[in-house]
Amino acid sequence: MKNNKIAFITCVNDDTLYDECLRYINNLEIPEGYEIDIISVREAESITSAYNNAMNSTDAKYKVYLHQDTLIVNKDFIKNIIDIFNLDEKIGMIGMVGAKNIPTNAYWWDDDEKYGKVYDSHIGSIQRLYFNEIDGRYEQVKAIDGFIMITQYDVKWRDDLFDGWHFYDISQSVEFNNKGYKVVIPNQEKFWCVHDCGLINASDIYIEKYRKIFIEEYSRHIFPLVSILIPTYNRPEYFELALQSAINQTYPNIEIIIGDDSTNSDTEEIINNKYINKVDNIKYYHNSKNIGQFDNDLKLMELANGEYINFLMDDDLFEPTKIEKMIKYFINDSQDEISLVTSHRGIIDSNGEFKGIFRNTENLINKDTMLNGDECGNFALINNFNFLGEPTTVLFKKSKLSEPFGVFNGREYGCNVDMATWLNLLSSGKAVFINEVLSYFRMFEGQQSSSSKMKILGATDYIHEVLTSRQKKFLIDDDEYLQALSNCKKYCEYIFEKLEDEIVESDLNDYIILQKQYNILKIKYHKMINEDNYLEKYINKECNSKKITFIVYGDNKKCIKGLQKLSIPEGYEVNIMPIKEQNSIARAYNNAMRVCDSKYKIYINSNTYIVNKNFISEVISLFESDDEIGMIGMIGAKNILADGTWKNSVNSYGKVYINNDQIINYNEVEKEYEQVQIIDGFLMATQYDIPWRSDKFKGGSFYDISQSIEFNLNNKKIIIPKQDEPWCVCDKSLLDNKGDFELYKSVFLNEYSKKIFPLVSILIPTHNRTEFFRIALESAINQTYKNIEIIVSDNSDTFDTKDMMQEYLNRYDNIIYTYESGLNIKENWNTCLKQAKGEYINYLMDDDIFEYTKIEKMMNYYIEYPQLSVVTSYRKIIDAYGNSLPDIPATRKMFETDTIVPGKEMSKFVLYNLINCIGEPTTVLYKKKYYSELSLKLNGQDLRCNLDIARSLIALKEGDCAYISQPLSYFRIHDEQDQKDMSVRNNGIIEWYNIIFDFYKNNCVYDDKNEFMQSLALWCKIAMNEILNLRNSDMNSKVQINNILKESLKNILDL
Repeated sequence: MKNNKIAFITCVNDDTLYDECLRYINNLEIPEGYEIDIISVREAESITSAYNNAMNSTDAKYKVYLHQDTLIVNKDFIKNIIDIFNLDEKIGMIGMVGAKNIPTNAYWWDDDEKYGKVYDSHIGSIQRLYFNEIDGRYEQVKAIDGFIMITQYDVKWRDDLFDGWHFYDISQSVEFNNKGYKVVIPNQEKFWCVHDCGLINASDIYIEKYRKIFIEEYSRHIFPLVSILIPTYNRPEYFELALQSAINQTYPNIEIIIGDDSTNSDTEEIINNKYINKVDNIKYYHNSKNIGQFDNDLKLMELANGEYINFLMDDDLFEPTKIEKMIKYFINDSQDEISLVTSHRGIIDSNGEFKGIFRNTENLINKDTMLNGDECGNFALINNFNFLGEPTTVLFKKSKLSEPFGVFNGREYGCNVDMATWLNLLSSGKAVFINEVLSYFRMFEGQQSSSSKMKILGATDYIHEVLTSRQKKFLIDDDEYLQALSNCKKYCEYIFEKLEDEIVESDLNDYIILQKQYNILKIKYHKMINEDNYLEKYINKECNSKKITFIVYGDNKKCIKGLQKLSIPEGYEVNIMPIKEQNSIARAYNNAMRVCDSKYKIYINSNTYIVNKNFISEVISLFESDDEIGMIGMIGAKNILADGTWKNSVNSYGKVYINNDQIINYNEVEKEYEQVQIIDGFLMATQYDIPWRSDKFKGGSFYDISQSIEFNLNNKKIIIPKQDEPWCVCDKSLLDNKGDFELYKSVFLNEYSKKIFPLVSILIPTHNRTEFFRIALESAINQTYKNIEIIVSDNSDTFDTKDMMQEYLNRYDNIIYTYESGLNIKENWNTCLKQAKGEYINYLMDDDIFEYTKIEKMMNYYIEYPQLSVVTSYRKIIDAYGNSLPDIPATRKMFETDTIVPGKEMSKFVLYNLINCIGEPTTVLYKKKYYSELSLKLNGQDLRCNLDIARSLIALKEGDCAYISQPLSYFRIHDEQDQKDMSVRNNGIIEWYNIIFDFYKNNCVYDDKNEFMQSLALWCKIAMNEILNLRNSDMNSKVQINNILKESLKNILDL
């Protein structure tokens, strides 16, 4: 080999492209003493065979394998690559772009951590393609793109496998890695290459062919082994379903280990007959005697060879992509921070039917999220909520376990083996929560987990979790520890009450142990209460009314220097108290408040700078003007929206400079100040001490919103001052949502919704439509608006719906259910209405569906616009199977964007067109005061068919209508509905006449009689057409409509 020779090797089938490529090669600067060799390979069978032949034909040490459409624009390219190779003899290959890790689908460009840059035209035009910046001279990667690959060692290209034109590059990257060589991307100040490849067809069938070859050949070398462990006991049918879901995993490098603790041979026969000789990654062990679930789990852990572990309970199921999606996070975890990855888990019944997401965790986490281990563990401990999932749900890193599976702080758990393990893992790393359902937890009668014994063992485990949590650095904050002790105590008392008359002799010993542990817990709880008495400390503390303390969160010295320059009113003392950043801002502020004796406290993030020199005197003046003012902020809102946020509120006030160069300017404050409900936390000034809710808000989000609510609940005003120019500058990052935003938004809504948001009653009258009703009910249960009650009145002729309801009544405490089969339709509706306690009501027909954000979005309008009396939306029509149907005139979208329409204007539109464009009962959210009773008479006649539109029109006499342009409800049309009955249709036509005439007589809508006549004329036309279309068998309807038509025509003539 010649150490001073560089060969440029290219497969050629287009001389025009290659001539351009050569022109750039020939323009390169060649270092003194070096020579180049140019090799073109034509009519090649494959790129790997071409490269092998060229590699073997030259004596050049350095080889540049490049495509004919690659142009090297860096004239110092040769010198630059030799310099990099000289940095480390282990560097074997250089590329321009590549990936830190090879994703499980083998497409390097899908990796989260890519490096390098190139001018590229793969989307049809030349564009700059650049990835993460490289800090040093190069970045070591696992794979590079094949448009240019530079080597200083010869490694055979795998022409035995890749006999085409795809995956040769990623294969060669792996081959170099396997030989112990580094593959690197250089730090390019300017782009070194142009790859003018043109539009790429990603659906090429050959790409998929070679991708599968690559995975089959290399997956066991490049991807970590995952052990799927299946403990099973006497459930062969469910077990086989679980096993198949493991076998069908898309992730290529797994082993499946089965620990059979069955007392019969049924499971063994299934394995031997169907799987053991056909699936090569299954290992099966049948215990010689029954060893119990705990020891069976431990045995499987000992047998596992995988770096990562996922149990699969024998009655649960995996989604096919579960392991692939979860292992991706571990593969990309270059800092080794992650201990476990989990996801939502679906509930299935004994027949495998999906029953929703377990414990509605989608309301807790609604995007892929990485969580700190201590925060995650604290949340689970305080709330006694294993939101991470059962063993089936979690993929964990084996090496992160400091104790055996199911053991926490030296104790084997009897029930909460999963939480014992998760806490162990969380003490040494982070958790990732994937916002998808990736496993299914089967729930059915007779499960061991619902037995009295398991409830006793679970409570005993929970006591141990809490009492020993601090050994693993959980619940370090006293407030959090006390909250966990209190909740654990309450839970145990609930268990005692629940099991008082159910204890059997076999459980007596466990019950006695629970009582003993409970007594220890009580002693610890009362000791903490006596030590802390923290509320009294806050309330009774003497404060210096002439002292102002700035409690500065963070270590930005610029903030503190700015505070030192503020003007200090005569007779006042100013103190600055810097506090270090912590996981919990609320906890940091609580601790500072405890030791601070100033009456006036300004809680300020250190990335905020006060630019109003008279800030102190202005704040004191505002506080002294009204002793009901408790807190002052710079920006905030009069209303908190139903999703727990405020920045999109139309009633936001205040202003602040952002990074010195722009202003966020909400509504102007016209008077001395504007009273609001919420302020932002970058600056919060107080003159009263109210504890921050560090028991609930343990991160960087919602501490400010919760504190605002606490001041409101304590009857203290919160204000935004009038500012001609902003008083503060803050870093933009302070106004952005933090990583824990969604988590603490859920905590906030759970804690405060019933205190701050009006109750909404969803009323569901139902009759003999159990399957439709179930769908309707679940659409009500899954509403994102938190403060709802669901009232069901059932007048069915069978017990089908009643039997079905028991499942929901056991799970949800906000459902009220009444069954009385003899009620007529009106009585059934009235039964719902009479029980409603909500300030707002929304009927939900038992065959219709709510969109899950319906109530939240509609309530936002009522919260923001007090002049509204009706909120409705576009609604979609669906058939019996849930398929969308075309709009009809009444359901056509009225506006393309959300619109507020004056009540009289909306009423006129309805009466001029005689269509219910406002919506059926399912569509409209009403204030209950406009719906105090169901019965309604207009023009002296009872209404039955058009009650919905009549109610809306009456409500619109009192206010305006908000129309939301997206579909928030689905109106089902099917054969069982009475709307298709001709008598119902005819009564509806008659009722329209009564509505028109009543609103004219009472001067509600029409400005003059000409407007009234316009409606009446349209009604006459509709009635005339109906008479002509009616059959002789509908003679009674003909006569009724004809008589009213005569009356209508007489009215027109009289007018």
